[in-house]
Parts: sequence; structure tokens; C-alpha cells
Amino acid sequence: MRDILVPFTGLSAVRAIQAIRDAGHRSTAVFDQDIDALHITMADDAFSSDFHPSLETFPLPSLPPVADDRNRDRRIGVWIRRDRHGSVEILGTTGSSVQRRGEPIVVESPAPFLSEQVVQELMEAAHDAAAKAHFQGVAVLEPAVGYSVVDLGLAEVPTIGCSAIEQVTGLDLYREQLRLADGGTLAASAAIECRGHAIEFAIHAEDPALGFLREPGVLQGLRVPGGYGVRVDAAVHRTTTRPTLIGDDDSLLATITACGTDRNHALAIAARALNEFEAIGVPTLIPFHLSLLRDPDFTDLERLGVHSHWLEENWLNKKSAQDLEPAPPATHPEELWGQEFADLIRFTVEIDGQPAEVGASPATLDLLGIERVDHDEDSGDSA
Repeated sequence: MRDILVPFTGLSAVRAIQAIRDAGHRSTAVFDQDIDALHITMADDAFSSDFHPSLETFPLPSLPPVADDRNRDRRIGVWIRRDRHGSVEILGTTGSSVQRRGEPIVVESPAPFLSEQVVQELMEAAHDAAAKAHFQGVAVLEPAVGYSVVDLGLAEVPTIGCSAIEQVTGLDLYREQLRLADGGTLAASAAIECRGHAIEFAIHAEDPALGFLREPGVLQGLRVPGGYGVRVDAAVHRTTTRPTLIGDDDSLLATITACGTDRNHALAIAARALNEFEAIGVPTLIPFHLSLLRDPDFTDLERLGVHSHWLEENWLNKKSAQDLEPAPPATHPEELWGQEFADLIRFTVEIDGQPAEVGASPATLDLLGIERVDHDEDSGDSA
């Protein structure tokens, strides 16, 4: 059994911790002011970001970045795995052209509406590029795709998760990253055969009717969908007993992935799943996603009309976008626990003999069952 440090936060940390546990190892998470975050409660150990334990870090491929000079083209990803002997296997493709602020919020696999010629070019170029690279693990290659394949290169990805590609391949990308980084080979695993179609929707705490505004608030609980073809990966606590502060740094609540025998089947399942999802206390991107499922640019049977800047240049000018009603204001901390919630208490704790400074609000300390004792400074007692 090994102790593995997970240096990132949010849903990526949750998935990495799950993979580490599935592999029979222990996980250590890192927190700043989010000591009650889901990934912290899941990990076997947790340290302040001010403290740097000497642990093995969750392996990520070190890849050269792709030149960031692409136009209003589609965003296509080619997912690969490569072992220590240089053997390469193509896992499949993803399409992630629906983006806001340069970040994908809808990802589907396989990438839709690509000609057989383009797919063949992608596979050959991806195999050649990966064979020449020097890494072992899982990675994604991202070309800019217009009428042909151009400028294919390894993408610099901070994590290796994508539930859409996982659903069509049946492969846990985080677990596979661990296995290959440990020296595992492709020969020791079954060949990948993609089946069906999967569409992943990122559910951020943002209001699409107000220009995708992020408003800090308190998430009091989630009602998540279920049933055939639905996968939900939560980045936050689901219950009302563990309210979660949603700030400006990471507004991702969960991802919903709809899986079907083909794209139309997946779209139908997505419509049901998105309508079943509810977040209490904060706005979400659900109204945008439901609008997207009614937009011919995304759902047309003959073509795909979305591109990397489609949301800003096209969707915001459509009647469907202008007709969206703003969500009710987010629930602010003082509405639940009073004004003192916003005032963090900074204190020093000792971890393995090393001092580490942490911060928490009185309300969070109460949630964790930690009693706060205020000492009288005039008495000479320490705080």
C-alpha cells in the first residue's frame, strides 16, 4: 500500500481519490480554505496547502502544450494511452466545441459529424504523434478541425478525466493512468472497443440568463438524476447536512453524462436527466443545457453548427437565450449562519511535527464539531 498525494481539487481530486482507493492505496488531499470540501472528506489524510509532505504525487503526463492560435473551428480530442515500451493505442475521440470562457461545458464521445476520411486522418496523426512522444499514461491530442486536420499536437492537460470517453470505452482513465505510470503495459490489458454514444454536461453554479454570472452562495443540497444511461459525478456534498460554499474559483457542482446506443438516444436521455437535476440555493447551467438540446445547431441530424466561440457569438443573440429568466438570488452564508460566517478564523495546527496555518469560519467549525475557545488576552492565556 502506498500513500499518494492528490495536488488538485474539485471533481478531478474526487475521481483521483476514487481511483487510488480502487487500486488499494491511500490518498492524501490538499486544502486551502475548503477543509469541508468533498475531496477532503473522502481522502485518507489531508494537509494544508502551506505544508508540503514528502509523498508520491498522483502521476500526470508531462506534455508539450499546443500552440494557442486556433480560430472559430471545432474542438476535437483524440484520447490515447501509451506504455513504457512506446506502444500506443487510440481510445477514441471527443467533441468539446460548446465552451464558455474557453472551457468546455459539453463533451461528447465519439466526436459527432466527422467524415470517415477526417477520422482516419485523426487516428493516423494521433498514433504518429504519440509514438514520438516521451511519456507513459493517458493523454489527449487536440487538433483544430475545419475542413481537414491541421496542427495536431499533444495537449497540456492538468488532469486526465473525461466521463464521456470513459462511458464508451468502459475504461477508468484515472485508474489507467496509475497503472501505466507504474510500468503497466498495453499487452496486459484488453483492447478497447468503443460502444454507443455519451454526452457529458458540466453543471456549474452560474446563471446563463445573466451572462453566466458566478455569484458566491451556499449550496444546500443536490437532487441528482438516475435511471438507465445516466451517470452523475458530484464534486460537492449532496446532502443538506453538509452545505457547501460556492466561490469564484471553482463553480463546478457535478457532471451529468447521458449514454445511449447512438447520439439521438443519448440526447433523449440527457433531456430527462437534466430536468431531474436540482441544486438548492444556487443557480446552475441547467437552463442553458436544456436550451442547447432544443437548438438545431447542436441537434441537427445532418450537421453540427457549434464551434469554439459559438456560445458568445451565436447563442447569446438567440431568442432562446434572451427568453431565459434569471434564477433566484443565491443563498448567501449570512442568511443561514449569520454575518460571522464570512469572517475566517486563522489558526495554526501541528501535522507530523510541522506547523501549518489553516482558515475556517465559525460556521464551518460548528459543522465539523470543533469547539472554538476564546481566551482573555489580559489573563495572559494563549488564543
